[in-house]
Amino acid sequence: MNHPAITEPAEDEERLQLAARTAQRIITQCRAHAQTVVGKLSDRIKSTSVSTPCGQDVAAGRAGSHRVAFQERLDILESMSNAVVSYLCGLEVLLKHETLYSLSTVPILRSLAEVAATCHWMLEPGLTADDRAARGYASLFHTVEQNRALVEDYAKVREQLVEIVTESGGKIQRRVRDGETTEEVGTVRVGRAHAKTAFKYHHRLEQQIPAISSMYSGMSAMIHGETAALGLAWDSADVLLRMVAKVALESTRAWSEAVNTWTGTEYQAPFVNEADAANIIRSMPPELIAEFEAELRQAQDGR
Repeated sequence: MNHPAITEPAEDEERLQLAARTAQRIITQCRAHAQTVVGKLSDRIKSTSVSTPCGQDVAAGRAGSHRVAFQERLDILESMSNAVVSYLCGLEVLLKHETLYSLSTVPILRSLAEVAATCHWMLEPGLTADDRAARGYASLFHTVEQNRALVEDYAKVREQLVEIVTESGGKIQRRVRDGETTEEVGTVRVGRAHAKTAFKYHHRLEQQIPAISSMYSGMSAMIHGETAALGLAWDSADVLLRMVAKVALESTRAWSEAVNTWTGTEYQAPFVNEADAANIIRSMPPELIAEFEAELRQAQDGR
C-alpha cells in the first residue's frame, strides 16, 4: 500500500481532488479490511474461547439458555457483516468510475452507517451476556413487528416468542400507547438487563457512532430530495466526498470493533492509512478545520 504524504492544498480544485483521492483510498482500505474480517468470522466463532463474549454466548446457547436470542445475534451478524462488505464494494465502484456520481453514494452510505450502528449495538463492547440476550430478543420482536404484514398469524407468532423469552427466564413488558397498554412488546428484560424493541436510527447513530451522527440528517435530506441538501450535493462535491470518507471510515471502525471484541480477536495495525484519514481534514478550507476538529472532539468525548 502506498503511503501518501499529508498535503496542504491551496486552491478549491486542489482540495476537491484531494477529497476525491482520499475518499477512494479510504473506501478501498475499509472494503479490504471488512472482507478480511468476514472471511475469518466463521472460523473465529467456532474456535472462540469461553473467556470471550462470543464463547460465553456459545456456551449459554448450547446449555439452552437464551438460545433463540443467540441465534438471532448470529443471523444479524452474518447478514449485516455481509451487507457492510457489499455497501463498501458499491461505494468503491462509484468512486472509481470515470464520472463521479456523488449523489448516488448517499443511499449506500446511509445504509452502511445504519447496519454498522446496529451491529455495534448488538455486540457493544462492555455488555454482559444478559445485555446481549435482551438485545437479541428485542431485535427479534422488532423484526417480526416490522414485517407483520408478511407474517401469517402475526399475533400468534408474537405470543410464541413471548413464551420462549419467559421460559428462558426473561420478562417482557407490553408497549403503552396514549395511556393504554397494547399487545405489542415494548421492552425485553433478562436479569438486570433490558432492551427496547422500538428505535430510531438517528438515535442509534448518536449512541453507537457519535462521530458521524450529525451527518445522518444531511444524508436523509439528500435521499428524500430536499432542495437545500441537493444543492449542497451539486455545488459542493468536496463536502460530499469528505462525508463519504468520514462516514465509511467510522462505520467500518465501529462494526469492526464490535465484531472483533465479541470474538476476542486482538486488533492489528490500523486498517486505514493515518495519512489518508488526516487528509479528510486537510482537504477542508482552512477556516472550517478548527470548527470541524472541535465538533469531532465533542462527539468523541460524548461516547
